[in-house]
Amino acid sequence: MPSFATTDLPKPKSWEEFENIVADAIKLVWGDNLATRNGRLGQKQEGIDIYGKPIFLKGGYAGVQCKDSQISIKDIEEMINLAEKFKPALKDFIIATSSSHDSKIQEEVRLIDEKRTASGKFGIRILFWEDICLKLAESDDLMVKHFPQFVIRHSSLENIKKRIMESEPNDWNVSGDLKIYTYKKDAQLFIKAEPFEQSHEFQGEWLKNFPDQHGTTDHYLVFYGNSEIDKLWAVSVDGGRCTIPYPHSINNSITSYQYKLGKIINDLIYSRMMPFGFDSYLRRAGIFVIEEEESNS
Repeated sequence: MPSFATTDLPKPKSWEEFENIVADAIKLVWGDNLATRNGRLGQKQEGIDIYGKPIFLKGGYAGVQCKDSQISIKDIEEMINLAEKFKPALKDFIIATSSSHDSKIQEEVRLIDEKRTASGKFGIRILFWEDICLKLAESDDLMVKHFPQFVIRHSSLENIKKRIMESEPNDWNVSGDLKIYTYKKDAQLFIKAEPFEQSHEFQGEWLKNFPDQHGTTDHYLVFYGNSEIDKLWAVSVDGGRCTIPYPHSINNSITSYQYKLGKIINDLIYSRMMPFGFDSYLRRAGIFVIEEEESNS
């Protein structure tokens, strides 16, 4: 089975799509998550589409020019001339092209780079489509974002659970009253609360540990794209101040996966209403957390 790095990923269908891919890849190259696009369509850009501060420049600026087509030596010379006008002056310059490797172009770029750096000017490098794909292959999140059809394994329940388990509540955004929790690193992964109208009364001995002993069911659906991957059954307790996943009817336990979903839901929505933390509510209810494997034994 081919890896991400060796798979022939399809080239972008538009310049905008290509720039989006390059922008994400260049953040990995530079180690700069704050790298950004230069202006907007129609504005003067001085030949720079993306700029940032790579770690290796220790505060200096670098720029990227994207070219979603074949590239020539003349194109490169024109790009360099435009990049010279960027302010503040660049310390490094990258040309990113959707064309495939070309040994003659690579050699010419090396010679230009050597000549420029020897005279104290910014260096120049070129990234072809294969180079960009190799960089994307270092990040599962970026592969899912730009080429989800090549990352089928992420749509499986096992791997969705793994990504949820490895996340923290602050890795998610919540859309207010809609109760939709979106994973910041991959917007295709989200958790959505079912409408309140579908709730009904829940009864359980552990509810007697709260001043308000009534509970109502809450259902949360886990989606990846348009596909429903999983469902969390939970109970809204203590007058709606906390949502607790259904505990096992015999040993009053929840799995570590249920616990993680509960943390995400409660920390983002109910934290202001909870007089106690989610963990405190579990203790008061006498509910404990066990590993997934234990719950199936």
